[in-house]
Amino acid sequence: MTCTRADALAVGASYPAITVTANVSATAPANVTNTATLSGGGDSNAANNTANDPTVITPPPDFSISANPSTDTVRAGHTGSFTLVLTPVNQSFTNAITFTALGLPAKSNFATTPASVTPGANPGMTDALVYTTAGDPFTGTNLPLRRGPLAAILPALWLLLGLGFRKKWTGRSLGARVLLIFVALASSLLAYGCAGSANNFQLLGSVPGQYTITITGTSGSIQHSTTVTLTVTP
Repeated sequence: MTCTRADALAVGASYPAITVTANVSATAPANVTNTATLSGGGDSNAANNTANDPTVITPPPDFSISANPSTDTVRAGHTGSFTLVLTPVNQSFTNAITFTALGLPAKSNFATTPASVTPGANPGMTDALVYTTAGDPFTGTNLPLRRGPLAAILPALWLLLGLGFRKKWTGRSLGARVLLIFVALASSLLAYGCAGSANNFQLLGSVPGQYTITITGTSGSIQHSTTVTLTVTP
């Protein structure tokens, strides 16, 4: 930059101080030297017209985030746990950091304890918790699908076989027996359908599987993320 004055300077006097404000780039080097040079005015000694200002540039406060452990395996209905480590970068980080998570299992919730961390000059920690939901504990255990449709209609077939040994059927008794067989067959197929859907009751909770969860720490406009792996078993 250039600064110019047109008025004369008396012997032994000085001009008012000139203040220069600079916006420092985030990618500026750690050390720079600012130089000011004076010229003109009939100065007879140019050797003393330069001044240097070595400047150390301190990067803005920042933080990093990591998880230890970064993997956990839990049964549906139990809680996955990860320890987050927040480390100050460049200098003390004195602002609170809060947390969010993406990629959670269905029907689960995320929270950290404590809810926010202010590292200061030293690393800070918080527990990241994933609360999963259990499926139906009775149905999933007691109504497994182990037999096919043929097994389901066996009671109706046995009833039909027993009635077949009856030598004489009247018109009225024949109708009653047909209705009885129909009811037995429908009941058997209904029971099969309920048993067949037993595995679906597990879906009432968090679906078993392996999940990659992205946990993000946010403080103002600063964000950093880390990933953890949660395995949910039935």
